[in-house]
Amino acid sequence: MDSYLSCGVDIGTTTFHFVVTRVFLRPSLTPGGRDIGGYDIIHQSPVLNTPYHLQNREIDEERILRDFDRMLNESRISVDLIESGAAIVTGMAALKQNASRIVKLLSSRIPNLTSTIAGPRLESLLAARGAGAPEASRHRAGRVIHVDIGGGTSNVAVFQQGEWVDLASLWIGGRTLTRIDDSWIPAHAALEAFIRERGWKTLDDACAAAVADHAAEILWNYIQRGEAPLDWIDEPFERIRGVDRVETIGFSGGVGEWISTLRNDPAADLPNDDIGAALARSLIAKAPEGVEWLSPVRPIRATVMGVGVFAARISGDTIFLGGGVNFPLIDLPIAHVSLVDDHSDWLETALQRGRSLYPDVNVFCFCIHHEKPLSFTQVERLAAQAAGLIQRDPGKPLILILNQNAARILGYHIKRLTPGVEADRVIVIDGVDARDHAYIDVGSPMRDGAVPVVVKNVLM
Repeated sequence: MDSYLSCGVDIGTTTFHFVVTRVFLRPSLTPGGRDIGGYDIIHQSPVLNTPYHLQNREIDEERILRDFDRMLNESRISVDLIESGAAIVTGMAALKQNASRIVKLLSSRIPNLTSTIAGPRLESLLAARGAGAPEASRHRAGRVIHVDIGGGTSNVAVFQQGEWVDLASLWIGGRTLTRIDDSWIPAHAALEAFIRERGWKTLDDACAAAVADHAAEILWNYIQRGEAPLDWIDEPFERIRGVDRVETIGFSGGVGEWISTLRNDPAADLPNDDIGAALARSLIAKAPEGVEWLSPVRPIRATVMGVGVFAARISGDTIFLGGGVNFPLIDLPIAHVSLVDDHSDWLETALQRGRSLYPDVNVFCFCIHHEKPLSFTQVERLAAQAAGLIQRDPGKPLILILNQNAARILGYHIKRLTPGVEADRVIVIDGVDARDHAYIDVGSPMRDGAVPVVVKNVLM
């Protein structure tokens, strides 16, 4: 298989939509591994407003499911043909109590979709990848900065030579200040404090413009110097290292869409029910002199493109799948395995560490990351330890993830040491680096036997 259909669904602070893409694969530098070589857009849904209940400001489940089902039906795409993808909730929508339930319900409409609430780190990366920032940085000597500004947050990703070097998120978005009837309503405590400092009792359009200017100053100062008021920084981020000279920058999200529009037509008539357009104008006006602007084709769709194309990683083609496991596997905590100590039981040590963090969890995914190729002795030891766990806990699946291209040989060694049908509960996947993540989803096997994998840091 050199391509597959993927679907990405993004429920953001202000809007939600989905995209279906055909993703093309190419051989990676790792033997047996594959990287994304490109994609074609098969279908893009309309961009609709994320619906909320007026009473409690929770997401309106009935409306969003009805709209999604209608758009999916209008696409005329058979969900059975979609082999991978993800549904995510981003921005301030991710803070709603029913966010987890809604994204699971949406992903259940398409059997091979996984689901997650995107933390700021993941959202920053997905939007930047969907906008093409990594590729742009490969052709430039300096750093390329990408900022995805939606309704609630500004997610910053800094790339150099194709790799991200810094990530950050600020509580700055188009809906930082929203007009409801004739009143302007602030979205968070940091803005309320700014309003009190100014002595404003009521907010008018001039106050809203001043808020947009203040937010733009915070964002540019953070990008250039790594400095911002703490209550405007979305925790748990570390401060980014400032980029003294901003040479290349791109914007996406709803505010990124307005930036693109205004740079082409400064007199464009834009909505004024929030500060999104005013923030876009201020960011353009305050931009460093001589900066190169990157312009995604549709800035508002950058995140959903990142979700549809880049959220899931495709395993290597030398995996081992037992026949007794039901897919997909969702929200498995990762137990990180260290092969440094030659005298310990690597898997047992990782299991005990995992149980200390998640005492109520029965099934873990063992993540084995090793810089050097695994030796035959290491494979034999891992297989023996895995067989021991299987015999001690019969009936439970055993899932191992490797960054090395060694899944099939490790799986066969485990099967040789495991009696009866218990070997059917073994899954060994390679070509996936899950070092910096806490949970994993494993999708259903694709046509050629590979599996889509989503690694994440937020439990659904």
